[in-house]
Amino acid sequence: LKHLRTKVYTGAYMVRAEANPATEWYGWPKERYIAEIVVQGAWERRSQLLPLARGGKMEAFVTTLTSCYGIGPFIAYQTAVDLSWCKGWLDKAFDINTWAMCGPGTTRGLNRLAGRQVSAHPKSEVLLNELAELYERQDEFLDTSYMEPIRLSDITNCCCEFDKYERVRLGEGRPRSKYVEGRGY
Repeated sequence: LKHLRTKVYTGAYMVRAEANPATEWYGWPKERYIAEIVVQGAWERRSQLLPLARGGKMEAFVTTLTSCYGIGPFIAYQTAVDLSWCKGWLDKAFDINTWAMCGPGTTRGLNRLAGRQVSAHPKSEVLLNELAELYERQDEFLDTSYMEPIRLSDITNCCCEFDKYERVRLGEGRPRSKYVEGRGY
């Protein structure tokens, strides 16, 4: 049986644990809690979510998905980004390259680029303006003769990865995991 076990998730995309011991599902295994409470709750709101996911705006989809029990802003944004790569879903969202959710890693990365304290908490408008500037200037750094322009969501990811790199380079932390060839297949 051990060879049949597959890792389902890591700590990268965290779904909050139930904090209220009075709930029926407080002691459930995480997999059951996610399936029966979090995913089921979003499924029950599908009449609100599907029209937003089939066009609409990234921001409106994220806001609505975040209102579902157990789904925070990071997971909601990553879901929207995933749907933006699916034809007929958020791939034509009006704000696909004008709005993004800045998580802690993206914020720290932007702080580093802007010369602010890494722990600073700029307003979301400031962060979004900085992302927009990076987006607008990408042709200065990319050879578009063979490379498509990257999306705003790619820039948020790059800022997050830049922060991770700088934390290790500057001795401010250690990587959560190291690359091991062949692992994950």
